[in-house]
Amino acid sequence: MPDLRNRVKNLSAISSDVLTPALQELESGKRPAAEILKAVTPKITGMLQGWQHTQEP
Repeated sequence: MPDLRNRVKNLSAISSDVLTPALQELESGKRPAAEILKAVTPKITGMLQGWQHTQEP
């Protein structure tokens, strides 16, 4: 199975701006995971810019 992380455009911004803070909040346990994920999903969706082209089949 291919590693899709290298193919998502804008992944570094998504990771630093949304995913990392969300994971830190999950670790803190201050809010339920479902609430955190529900809040970050539209942010991530709005930041997605498609796929990088690859030479792999």
